[in-house]
Amino acid sequence: AVTTNANATLSRLTNGTWQVELKENAQKTELEILARDLSRPNTPPRPFVFLSGGEKFRVAISLAVGIGQSVSGGRTVDTLIIDEGFGALDEVNRGLLISELSRLSEEVLQGGRVIVVSHQNDICEEFANRYHVFEDTDGTVQLQLSSL
Repeated sequence: AVTTNANATLSRLTNGTWQVELKENAQKTELEILARDLSRPNTPPRPFVFLSGGEKFRVAISLAVGIGQSVSGGRTVDTLIIDEGFGALDEVNRGLLISELSRLSEEVLQGGRVIVVSHQNDICEEFANRYHVFEDTDGTVQLQLSSL
């Protein structure tokens, strides 16, 4: 169920061109994360360590969502926190990720929160509710809410 859910998200983040696979080692003590580029059907899947920064980021987000969706006991994960990472994505892939985060908030997290930590103004401006954390001249940390 984790890979099914992760691949649904990864497909949206890559315009249907990537899939993730989890492979157990012989001792069944570790999982290897592999990514398959479906646009190149004759190439073997690549280990996570050989992916680019942007590819790693999208695979990691997809796996986090897949794990969250697969939580047992009927609990629904209502918060997803992403700390940076957008810098590894080009403009097209940033747009795909922002769209997917909005969809996740509404559909998967059932109106839950997606919290994005970013220093990139163009990323921050894509979200309706923003908190700006800054240090005042006297060293006091301030919090400012901006909403669209």
